[in-house]
Amino acid sequence: MKCWICGSDADSGEHRAKKSDLDMVFSNVTQKTPVYAKTEPGGIDRIGSLKSDKFKSDAKLCHDCNTSRSQPFDKAWEKLSVHLQNNMSNLKNQKKMKLQTVFPGSVEKSMLNVHLYFIKIFGCLIKEHNVPIPLAPFSNAIMQGAAHPQVYMGFGYREKVRKNNIVLLTKIESITSEGKVHFANWQYWVRNVFVDVIYSIDENYMKIVREFWHPDNTQKILKLSELKNNQRAIQETWV
Repeated sequence: MKCWICGSDADSGEHRAKKSDLDMVFSNVTQKTPVYAKTEPGGIDRIGSLKSDKFKSDAKLCHDCNTSRSQPFDKAWEKLSVHLQNNMSNLKNQKKMKLQTVFPGSVEKSMLNVHLYFIKIFGCLIKEHNVPIPLAPFSNAIMQGAAHPQVYMGFGYREKVRKNNIVLLTKIESITSEGKVHFANWQYWVRNVFVDVIYSIDENYMKIVREFWHPDNTQKILKLSELKNNQRAIQETWV
């Protein structure tokens, strides 16, 4: 198998959900105190270690892409994720966040790295599930350290969730015509914090897209939204 990012031999598994997010939510996971993860199609896995391959994507990467090349992306999301978790009780009242408090002096570069972290996860989902979205622009974004022009992100929270000890990804939902995806959406959850990821090549969806964040937006204030209904996110997920 070849790494979908650079084309080298793939020998490394990327966590579907960030390992640091799993560590933050699930402490002391052992064979005696396991965590349970939904699998496809509709099963449940009993997992006794957060290092288990069951948490990793089947879309393999090479060692370099999964470590040195994407490490700045991983670290940027880890920092933002921790900040959102630790401050959400205050942030949800303000419905916005000053990015300078998270990334002092490096907002644009750090948020580009957050974007690229989700480009990496998105690419793995596309590869793993054979979604008809071209992978080349995802690979190019990572290799060049540049934003994907058609991927947007929203950040927010859910006031009430059925369970608070969740880390999950939803399946990609897409609108396809003649074998080509025109619009796609999936979500990433850590407890009650979520990231909403959108891919769109169709101007008919620009009204939706404009509400989302993209690295081309140089504002240092990040808007946060409340998700009113997360039943799809809870029911159709895997960790």
